[in-house]
Amino acid sequence: MTENYRLPENAEASIVGCLLLCPDTKPAVGKLVSEGDFSSPAYGAMFSAAMELDEPDSTAFHDAVKRRGYTLPDGFFAGLGDVAVSRHNVELYAKLLREDAQKRQLMVLGQQLQDSSEKAAEIITAAMSRLQEIERGSITGDVASPNDSFRAFWEHRKRVESGAGAVPTGFGPLVSTPI
Repeated sequence: MTENYRLPENAEASIVGCLLLCPDTKPAVGKLVSEGDFSSPAYGAMFSAAMELDEPDSTAFHDAVKRRGYTLPDGFFAGLGDVAVSRHNVELYAKLLREDAQKRQLMVLGQQLQDSSEKAAEIITAAMSRLQEIERGSITGDVASPNDSFRAFWEHRKRVESGAGAVPTGFGPLVSTPI
């Protein structure tokens, strides 16, 4: 779906604006992007500040951004409504932002690979590890790695087979009685 769209120039400001005006969008956006996905460190700091605040007001937001080493531009709140993306489009913007961040990280990795003086096998191993990091990003969410999922499945299966994997319901055992 995102391949048909490009990230608008003011998308980072748009996402931050939407988070401030519609705080109920924070859980969905927080699963898609992190501070490091923003190309502008200032907007990344604003994103984290917006995510941190339960009820963002101008003073609390200004202070949270300042603690991160940035100052809000003059007229930031006056122009907020002009740049904030609609709550209906904020997830699309977040997905596009994440995709752009991954592309930037891939370009850096490509340059690092090109400049590396290590042996090919070491470069491949390091590149595969870094590619997995780029794919996952810094979003931890509830997604487990394939290895963790596989291991958890087999551990659960062993518990079930030993009789310890059942979930107690509070109901007594079912006993069939002849009719």
